[in-house]
Amino acid sequence: MKTKALLMSALSMILLIVTGPQASAQVWTGACVLNVTFQFASPVRLTGTNPGYTISVTPAADLDPTWSGSQPCITSLDAFSPARATSVGADGSSTLWTCGSVLASGRWDQQWTDKSGNSSPPAVFGSHTIAGSWGDWILEVRNPSLNFVGVMPLTVHPSSASKVAQCSSGISSLTMTGVMEFQDP
Repeated sequence: MKTKALLMSALSMILLIVTGPQASAQVWTGACVLNVTFQFASPVRLTGTNPGYTISVTPAADLDPTWSGSQPCITSLDAFSPARATSVGADGSSTLWTCGSVLASGRWDQQWTDKSGNSSPPAVFGSHTIAGSWGDWILEVRNPSLNFVGVMPLTVHPSSASKVAQCSSGISSLTMTGVMEFQDP
């Protein structure tokens, strides 16, 4: 419990140092510690696959254990209560998704909720791209007006560590983990 509190304090301090106090809350930054699970419409194999997919996102940390549920995100919008819950709806299609490489894109809708249940920061209704090689992926999120960008380096979640060995027979899902850093430029 002390570790989570220290992590939240450290992330809050980083956000405040990087952005400074927000007088008007027009420009903000944040971070989310997330698990990202891809469910493939057809199995991913060693070569020659490019399935469609859906994405489910779950918290990989609870940055404020003092309120119910999990708050895997923090923002610079509120220096006294920076933690946020989040929900994501996403799916996409791939140009290439094999056990070696990925190039894919699709929809990404994300909302954040503060301790009072208010939507904060503003929701993002945009798109994502994911590219990289096994164990070293980059997920990027943008909205159509390009006033929001989020970048999340992803690695294999321990629950999916053995999947690369199963790749010759095909894998139908893959869970990754990482920290998304985002800002409203």
